[in-house]
Formats: sequence, structure tokens, C-alpha cells
Amino acid sequence: MKYLIYTILIIVLLSINMEAARLFFYTPVRVNLLVLPVIFSAVEKRDRSFLFLAFVSGLFLDFYGSAPFGTFLFSFILGASLLNWAAQAFWVHALSFKPFALFTASALVLIGILTRIFSAILPEGGFTLFTLSFSQEFWRFILSLIFGLLAALPVYFLWRFAERLIVKLEAKRLVLK
Repeated sequence: MKYLIYTILIIVLLSINMEAARLFFYTPVRVNLLVLPVIFSAVEKRDRSFLFLAFVSGLFLDFYGSAPFGTFLFSFILGASLLNWAAQAFWVHALSFKPFALFTASALVLIGILTRIFSAILPEGGFTLFTLSFSQEFWRFILSLIFGLLAALPVYFLWRFAERLIVKLEAKRLVLK
């Protein structure tokens, strides 16, 4: 049941992400909403469900996007695994807002860099690492990071709603047994 709810969440976020891509088409901003539940799940350190989220989110974005197939899949799985390792190794308490924002920002940067690297090295790469000048790429990256952090808050509330729904459904399932 948990994976069905995760898949529905990913489909909802994909539809919002497609509309956001249409709205920001002529701007340098690229917001990726599907990476946020992957980050939230990896930072929570409860189980390995972040791998399922990374796989399905990356797969949906690879089907939807124009980057070489596997770009988002590999970058999400590798980035989420590194983030989960860092959260387990360096953070032992429950995350408060500031470290959570720091983990989210660092994961957005890491996954953004991994996506650019995988798009360049995978076969049939549609674009190279340096399509724009460094200053243009830097400001595009900064703007995308800012908008990604702004989008993280509503996506986090949606993520918490899905997590509470999973807990309720699993509790009902245990009562029925």
C-alpha cells in the first residue's frame, strides 16, 4: 500500500512539474519537484523506501524529459544514496528546520550536478556539460536552487500528508488481521 501511495504522489508531482515547466519555459529556472520526496525520504533515515522513490521518479522523468535515458534515474539513486549515507553518518538527532534545509539545498545541488554529468556521459546526450557560459549557467543554477527550495515547503506538506496516510492505512490493515 505504501508504494501505491508513493506512486500516486509521484504522478501528482509529475503533473505539477510539467505545468511548472510550461510556465517557466522562457526563463532560466528549472524546478524539479520529483526529486524533493526522494530527498525527504533519504533524510528521514527510516527505511530504504527512498530507493523506490528515486527509481520511480527518475524513471518517470527519463520518460518525460529530453535528456538521455537513465540520466535522472542514475542521478536520483546515486544522489539519494549519498544523502542518506551523510544523514546517517553525520546527523544523529531528529532534523530541525535549519539542517533539513541545508540537506535539501545540498541534495538539490548534488543531484543537479549529477544530472549534468550523466547527461554528458550517457549515449545520445542531447546537450553537453557547458552549453552556456559559466556566468549564465551559474545564475541559472542559483535561480533553480532558490525556486527548488521555495517549492520544497509545499511539497514537504504533501509528503507529510502521504506519510500520515500510509501510517493510518497500515494501522487499519493490522487491525483487520
